[in-house]
Amino acid sequence: DKVQRYDLPARCRAVLFSPIFGRIDPRQIVEWILADKLNVRFQLQIHKFIWSPTQRGV
Repeated sequence: DKVQRYDLPARCRAVLFSPIFGRIDPRQIVEWILADKLNVRFQLQIHKFIWSPTQRGV
């Protein structure tokens, strides 16, 4: 809603959507992006998948 309301893709180089690990399923965000046909990028906190999600400083 805010992406379209404020026309963020036209105002920014890239709009990034990234889930908070353990709070929201990344698939849910991707489904929202696809359903609304948003011109945004999706990114994961990949270090949470490579190392333990609780490990700090990686």
